Amino acid sequence: MKKIRITFTFGLFAVLLSLDAAAEVPGIHLADKSLGVEFLDSDEKEFFISQTMDLSGRLFVGCREALYLYEPTAEGGFGPRQELYRFPKDSWLYDLEVYGNDLFVLTNTALYRMRDAVTRRNNLKPEKLLWGKPQGHFHQGLHGMEFGPTGDLFLSMGDPQPHMHWDRSRPDHLWHWVFYVGPDNKEVPYSGVGAVFRYRLEDHSLSVHASGLRNSCGIS
Repeated sequence: MKKIRITFTFGLFAVLLSLDAAAEVPGIHLADKSLGVEFLDSDEKEFFISQTMDLSGRLFVGCREALYLYEPTAEGGFGPRQELYRFPKDSWLYDLEVYGNDLFVLTNTALYRMRDAVTRRNNLKPEKLLWGKPQGHFHQGLHGMEFGPTGDLFLSMGDPQPHMHWDRSRPDHLWHWVFYVGPDNKEVPYSGVGAVFRYRLEDHSLSVHASGLRNSCGIS
């Protein structure tokens, strides 16, 4: 039977779950005994926070700054970690998406397209497609992205500055800033809090799909 893999990232290590694996990892207990856990990687200085896989089984993992690749092996596992690119300090690579031979990277404050990053291994140059969101709290910005059925990209974003919520004195508020969209940095004003945006790659247009959200941590 063909292996089915589900990959998760937890804190300072990544694990690979396989339906026909019999291995065990100390500290991880599965309720379904038909599953096994295969240890993949760990690092004392990294924080593995996002992952995606292409149809050939390449595993891409995002950290605070680093973008890593794990190539599949003939034995069914993964080769050693390869660093594809390192973003500025505290970028927080919250989500990754494969699109053809390109890789989309969503950080706390910006969306990047890395052309040919699925198969290219050097001289990668991120193309910034969306930026301008103010840096509030590291965990309150752009969080997740997903391609819709028409090829549009949906982006989830939390309220960038949570402090007004903490004392409960100002539950209602709006922020205002300007997004810069596409290769021409087209200005798109925004007033609101957390939201889900729709990004059209065909014309690099940005629209609000849903608004008034607190901290959308993902989208599917």
